[in-house]
Amino acid sequence: MSCLLLEGDNHEQVKMHDVVHSFAASIASKHHHVFTAAYQTELEEWPNKDFFEQCTSISLPYCYIPELPEVLECPKLNSFFMFDIFSRKIPENLFSRMEELKVLDLTGMHLSPLPLSLQCLENLQTLCLDGCVLEDISAIGDLKQLQVLSFIQSTIVRLPSEVSKLTRLRLLDLSRCRKLEVIPPDVLSRLAQLEELYMGDGFVQWKGEGHDEPRNNAKLSELKLLSKLSTLEVHIMDANIMPKDLFSEKLERFRVFIGDVWDWRGKYKTSRTLKLKLSTSALLERVKVLLMKTEDLYVDDLKGNLRKLKVGNCNALRSLFSFSMFKGLEKLEKVDVSSCKIMEEIVVEEGEDDEKINLPKLRYLRLENLPQFISFCSRVKEATTSGGNKEIECEDETETPMPLFSRKVSFPNLTILIVDGCDNLKNLLSLSSVVHLKRLEICNCKMMEEVMVKEGLEEEIMSKVLLHQLESLKLENLPKLTRFCTNNLVECPVLKKLRIQNCPQMRTFVSNYTTSNMASSREFGIINSALFDEKVAFPNMEQLEILNMDNLKMIWHSELHSDSFCKINALTVEHCEELIKIFPSTLLRGLRNLQRLVIHNCDLLQEVFDLQELIKMKESVAIQLRTLHISDLPKLKHVWNEDPLGLVLFDNLISVRVWNCPDLKIIFPASIAKNLLQLKRLHIISSGVEEIVQNLNWVETNMENQPMVKVLQPHFSFRRMPRKIDPNPSSAEAEIRPTLFVIDSDVDCGRAFLFILGLSTQGVISF
Repeated sequence: MSCLLLEGDNHEQVKMHDVVHSFAASIASKHHHVFTAAYQTELEEWPNKDFFEQCTSISLPYCYIPELPEVLECPKLNSFFMFDIFSRKIPENLFSRMEELKVLDLTGMHLSPLPLSLQCLENLQTLCLDGCVLEDISAIGDLKQLQVLSFIQSTIVRLPSEVSKLTRLRLLDLSRCRKLEVIPPDVLSRLAQLEELYMGDGFVQWKGEGHDEPRNNAKLSELKLLSKLSTLEVHIMDANIMPKDLFSEKLERFRVFIGDVWDWRGKYKTSRTLKLKLSTSALLERVKVLLMKTEDLYVDDLKGNLRKLKVGNCNALRSLFSFSMFKGLEKLEKVDVSSCKIMEEIVVEEGEDDEKINLPKLRYLRLENLPQFISFCSRVKEATTSGGNKEIECEDETETPMPLFSRKVSFPNLTILIVDGCDNLKNLLSLSSVVHLKRLEICNCKMMEEVMVKEGLEEEIMSKVLLHQLESLKLENLPKLTRFCTNNLVECPVLKKLRIQNCPQMRTFVSNYTTSNMASSREFGIINSALFDEKVAFPNMEQLEILNMDNLKMIWHSELHSDSFCKINALTVEHCEELIKIFPSTLLRGLRNLQRLVIHNCDLLQEVFDLQELIKMKESVAIQLRTLHISDLPKLKHVWNEDPLGLVLFDNLISVRVWNCPDLKIIFPASIAKNLLQLKRLHIISSGVEEIVQNLNWVETNMENQPMVKVLQPHFSFRRMPRKIDPNPSSAEAEIRPTLFVIDSDVDCGRAFLFILGLSTQGVISF
C-alpha cells in the first residue's frame, strides 16, 4: 500500500493523491459503510438516517461543516474522526447514540466544557483531543475502557485526578501541553498498565524527593512504579531531583532531556535520544541504563546502541565514562568532545586487570579545546578530601607522557582524528592505533613534541611507519613539535594533502634520533636540517602547504625517497623566515605535475628554482607549471638561477605575479621566455625588475630560425617601479633592453616600452 502514498509536509506525515483517495473512499462507503470527505473540503449535506444506522466509520479531516447535528444516531459506529481548525463547539448530545464507538478523534475542537454525551461512550478505547480547547476534563475518568488518551498541544492546565481511574490505559500523550502545570500526586503511578508516556515539550513541574511540605504535583519516583513502561518522553529541568534507578531496563524507546538548556524542536532520526546537562559526573550513574541504550546523545555543561556522542561546555567534568560503562558502547561511530576546561580523559580505568576496550565501529574522533586533557583512557586512584568525599584523580606512576591512546583502548577502524587545543598532550599516537586513519589534524597543542611514538619503548627507533590509508595530514600551531616521529621511514602511499603551519621547532619531518640523544646530535650538527629527505615516502602527494615555519632552512634534501613528491601539483610556501631556496636541482626531475606555486613573505629566500645540476647533467624536464605567484621576498634574486638553454621547459605558464621583490632584477631567462605560448597575465608590482627577459640578443641569435612567441589575449601590468625607464633611449639601448607590454591606463608608470616577442618594431606607450 505504500506505493499509493506521497511524501508529507514533514517526517511525521504522508499524503494520498485525490484520485486514490476518492477511489478508496467510494469502496469504503459502498462495502464498509464508511462516511468520509476529502481533506479541507466543504460538507454540503449529511447522509440520510438509513446510512447512519449502518455506518461503521466517519472521517472528516479538517472539513468545513456549516452545522453539526444535535445527535448522530450511529449504533454501529466504531470510529469517528473530526478535525477542525476553527475550534468548533460540539453539541451536548452528539455522541449519545454511539454505544459501540471505540475510537474518537476530535483534533482542534472547542471542548470547554466537555459535551455530556461523552460519558455515554462506555466502550471507547482511544480518545484523541489534540489541539483542543480544554478546561475541566474530569468526566474522562468515567471512560473505564480507555487504552489510548492523547492531549497533544491542547490547552489543558491540570490533569484531573480522575485519570487515575483509567486502569486499562496503555498510552498517555501530553506532548507540547505547554500550559500544563499540575499533575496531582499518585495519578501517574496508578496507571499500572501504562506502556507509553509522552510528556515532551510540556510538563516540567516535577517535585523532588524528601519534601515534607504538602505537594500538589507528581514526583519523578512515580515513574518507577510503571513496571510495563517501554516508551518515555520527559523533560527534567533539574538533574538533582532525579531519584536513583529512575529509568528501567525495559525502556525500548525514549527521548529524555535533562537540564534547562534543551528544546524539543528538530527532527529525530533515532528512537533513543538522551540530552544531558549534569552538574557532576556522579549523576551519570543515574542515567547509566539510558546511556547503554542511547543512539543519539547530547551532553552540555558537563551509549549500547549509542552511535553518536557529542559533548560540549562540560566545565565540571574530569572524565565522561567509567571503564565498565564505556566498554559496552560497541556501536559507537562518532565521538565529538569540545570546550571542557578540566576534562582529563574520556574513560577512567578503575582496576588493575588486563581487560581492553575495543570499538570496531568508531570512525570519527574530535577532541577540541580540552586544555587539561592527557589521555583517552588513564588509570585513576581514589583520594579522600578533607570533607570525607571521594574524588577521582589521575594516576601517573611513571610521570612519562602518555600517548592519546593507550593499550587499553583499540579503535581498529578509526578514519578521522581531529585534535585541537589539547595543551597537555605531548605525544599523540602509537602505530597500532592508526592503521586505517584517512584524515589526521593536530592543531593548537602547546606541549605536543612528537605525533607518533612506539608505546612503552620511546627510546627505540621504529624501523618503518606505514600509514597506508592516510590521505590528509594537518599540523598547525604546535610550538614544541620537533618531528612527526622517530623512525627510519614513514611511508604514506595515498597521502594527497599535507599542511604544516606554525611549527617553529620542526626542522625535519622524520628523525632517526631519539629524545635522549637529540641534544647531543644537534651540537655536532648531525641532524638533517631538511624538512623532507629519504626517510619520507609520499608518492601521491598533490597539495603541500608550508606556512609560518620560522626556523626551516630547507624543504627538500638533495637525496629523496624514490617517487616521493612526483605528483605534487600545488605548493604554497609562506612566512618561512630562514628559507633560502625552494627547489633543489635534483627534485626538479620529479616536478613534472606541478601546476601552481605560491611563495609569500620569506625574508631570506634568494632563489626558487635551482637549475645548475640539471644543466650540468644536460637533463631535459618539462614542468606543467601554470600559475606562479611570488610576493614580499626582499632578498629574492632569481626565480630561475640559470638559463636552462631549452633543457627545462615551463611552456604552460598562464599567470605570473611578482609583488614587492626589490632585489629581483630579471623575471625570465631567455630560453624560458621563448616558449611562453600560454602566458596571459603578467603582474609586476612594487619590485626592482629591470628586465622582463634576460639577454634578448641570445634569443635573436640562437633561435632565429624558430618561430617567436606571440602573447595571446594578454593582461599585463607594471606598477610602482622604483626607477623609471628612460623615455628616450638611444638606439643601442633599444637593441639590448627588452621592453614591456603594459595594459593599465589608470596607473602612472611614467613611460614604458611596448614589447611583444615576435614583432620586429618597437613602440612606446605614454601614461
